[in-house]
Amino acid sequence: FTDKTQTITYVYTKDPILGGEVTVRYVDIDGNKISDDVVKTGNIGDGYSTEQESIPGYTFKEAKGNTSGAFTDKTQTITYVYTKDPILGGEVTVRCVDIDGNKISDDVVKTGNIGDGYSTEQESIPGYTFKEVKGDTSGTFTDKTQTVTYVYIKNATKVTTMIIDKSEHLNTQKSSVPNELPETGENQGKVVLMVVLGFAILIFSTVLIFSKYKKIK
Repeated sequence: FTDKTQTITYVYTKDPILGGEVTVRYVDIDGNKISDDVVKTGNIGDGYSTEQESIPGYTFKEAKGNTSGAFTDKTQTITYVYTKDPILGGEVTVRCVDIDGNKISDDVVKTGNIGDGYSTEQESIPGYTFKEVKGDTSGTFTDKTQTVTYVYIKNATKVTTMIIDKSEHLNTQKSSVPNELPETGENQGKVVLMVVLGFAILIFSTVLIFSKYKKIK
């Protein structure tokens, strides 16, 4: 001891306390895992940092959570979200054929990325009536080509109508010929009858006049 106050300080280091895990997740926009999770561990108070990965076929969109910080007594999650890069899918060909498989309209070819939706429409084709469709009229593009076939039946209505019209026209012509002939014969008979009557009257008048003339003499 002296005439002055003295201080003795004992310095301690804090025993490390393991903090909660920090989990780094990599998902697509639908929440599907596209890469293995990364789990980081450390003592409470220690710092951590996370990284955005380069994932083939995907493009980074956003991060959810603190990409860097300190470990606490609670678990933490950082989520990196990616959008899938578009991949051109197989073509979808729409065909219009008759019942014998003959093409009756130009094919329609649809293109799109794998996973994108497609839809097809039934065409209105002059002279044909829709019968059935073979294949999926709507769906999604895949890595394979797809074909949708619309089948039509050829109409026979117009041809039948023309035959009926011609037949009726022929029947009309045939039926009109007999009608005209009787009318012509009747007119000719009337003329002959009038001529005969005229001659008869003329002869009768001549005879009558001649008889009177003889009596006067």
